[in-house]
Amino acid sequence: MEADVPDPWLRAALSIPVAVLLFKLRAETSVRVSGFCGRKVHGALFARVRRLREQHPDPAMRYLCGRLGELHDRRAVGGGVHERPFVLGVLPGPVKLRRGDNWSLGVALFGETAQCWPAWAEICRELRVGSGRLARSGAWVGRPEGTVESVTEVSAGADIAAPLWQWLPEQETLRGRPVRVKLETPTLLVQRNEPVRRMESLQPVVVAALAGLKAVSGRDAPRDSAFAWHRQARVVPILADRTHASVPCPFSPSRRRRSLEGEFQCGTVSDELLLILQAGSLTHIGQGSAMGFGRYTLSPVAKAGRAPL
Repeated sequence: MEADVPDPWLRAALSIPVAVLLFKLRAETSVRVSGFCGRKVHGALFARVRRLREQHPDPAMRYLCGRLGELHDRRAVGGGVHERPFVLGVLPGPVKLRRGDNWSLGVALFGETAQCWPAWAEICRELRVGSGRLARSGAWVGRPEGTVESVTEVSAGADIAAPLWQWLPEQETLRGRPVRVKLETPTLLVQRNEPVRRMESLQPVVVAALAGLKAVSGRDAPRDSAFAWHRQARVVPILADRTHASVPCPFSPSRRRRSLEGEFQCGTVSDELLLILQAGSLTHIGQGSAMGFGRYTLSPVAKAGRAPL
């Protein structure tokens, strides 16, 4: 796929290393989180990072946790876009666990953060989310072909990352067909400094996906390329819009800003736009993406003439 991408910036952005880890956590006590849990899980993870980088008995683990904290705390890369060293894959909706229940957590690590992957297995050994406590009961390394491997079978010094483009699904099922975009977690998109309240064009999603690629690669798209993609996205028709404003975003400057939930259908897109959309489904889009906000999936619309949702 890499050789088939004519734009050099997009080709480079799709070549950054990505590592994926999957965890199964067991509730040691009851765990209750109202609303979307991504922010509290993110806070619990980095409370654990700070504790381990000071108190873990292994100097190598202290170094990895310290390095992970540095990468997380870096300054913005410009244009109001912050570096995105990782994104969380958490289930949508509130968390209501009884003691003994299992819960799943995924994390995608980008660029240099992928080298810190052994720290994540230790970080997730025990998490305090709200007043509850979770303990790791399983940990796996994801592979681009869809297989998983237990972290106990992978050497701590092994390179588990693969280029971003290898994690993208084949385009054949989506090429030349209308596309269904399902917002799996709350998504805050902003256009002209105002939150997007309904999907009138594909442009806000493409702009946010390009910002995500900038955040993980550290480089902005050339102006000519970005404008061309923006123009293409603006004219892609929205065939059906079933999005709606959800609860106020807890991390937005003004609590009046509401994120979007639901799904929409759009017309056919060019191969480059499709790559950008697929990459955005991995890097997430919009504000709070490191906390798991802005995750979406793509699927083909069953029939080109399908009635609106």
